[in-house]
Order: sequence, then C-alpha cells, then structure tokens
Amino acid sequence: MKPTLRNSIILFCILLFAFVTVSNAQRKGQKTQDVPISVSAITEDDLDKSHDDLKDIFYAGVSIGVPSGSLGDASSFTYGAIAGYSFGVSKRLGLGPEVNYTHFVGKDRDFGDMTIEGEGFDFAGLSARADYHFNDKFGAGANVGYGTYLEENSDFEGYYTVGLRWRPVPGLVIRPEITFGDDREQYSVRVYRTF
Repeated sequence: MKPTLRNSIILFCILLFAFVTVSNAQRKGQKTQDVPISVSAITEDDLDKSHDDLKDIFYAGVSIGVPSGSLGDASSFTYGAIAGYSFGVSKRLGLGPEVNYTHFVGKDRDFGDMTIEGEGFDFAGLSARADYHFNDKFGAGANVGYGTYLEENSDFEGYYTVGLRWRPVPGLVIRPEITFGDDREQYSVRVYRTF
C-alpha cells in the first residue's frame, strides 16, 4: 500500500487518541486529596514562592557566537563561559553582577599565494545585568560592563549587551543576544542553568 498524506493523518489521529486515552486512564487511577484552604489564608509570601525565577539565583553556562565589524575580520567564531548572580528586586525585575570569558577563534587571511593562519584571542569581562520577566517563560535583559583582551598592553573597554530570555523548562535558560562595543558587534546565544 502506498503511503499518502491522508493515511498519515489518520494514523497520527489514532495514535494521539490512544495516547490521550491511556494518559486519562492513568490519571483517574491516581488518588488525590483536596485540602480546604480559604483565600484569606494565602499571604504575599505564598504568592512570591510561586515565582521561583524571581528569587535570588546563581547561574552558569556557555555561549557561542559570531563576531562582525572589525572583530569579524580577525575571528570567525566565538565560544565562552558565563556566571553571575541575580537578585530578585521585584516580582518581575532581577539585577546582579556577571562575569564572562570569550575565546575568539582566529580567521586565516590570504595574501596572494601566501596564507597566514589567524591566532585566537581571549576576552574577559565584568558587567552589571538587568533582567525583566514578562512571564515564567519569556523575558528581556541587558548588560553594561567593562572588559579586556587577555594580551599584553590591552586596555579596558566598555561594552553592552541586549537579549531576550526564554526558559523552555524550569532552570534552563536560552538567551539570544547582541553585544556592542567600540566598532564591533557580536551575535551570540547563551545557554545557562540557574541554581
């Protein structure tokens, strides 16, 4: 029998119906106990406990990115590590310090019949971070900080970062972002775990 779109849709519907039926049967077999509570007994602390992402948290993770501008001429790819602490200032706003380390992978350059292999270089930064949580899954954030390239005679320079925050599962955060500084920018994605 030749598979068609219609047969695939019918098979999918049958499997979905079977899954829902089995899930409901298992849930009906579980015993639950209702606990009477009055609405007046719920305190502000109880409501705050329901928003675990708005409390003080430590986070650590990794980042990958692509530099552009003058950094894009010298590097083709970046990877690094981040760590920080966020203080829950209000129900939706978190502020705190963050440190980061980024390695820039060197880009080879061609000069006629000669190719010079590009050397990688490293950057370390310290910044202040603000995150605003629209809801439990989504938010936006920004960093303002200073950092230096880990080479001789490197000066500190300012940078800032803006990005979105998406939490697909509790504790795991994915943050696409753009980092700006002097005459360069870097597009990166962070993945980090909160503790």
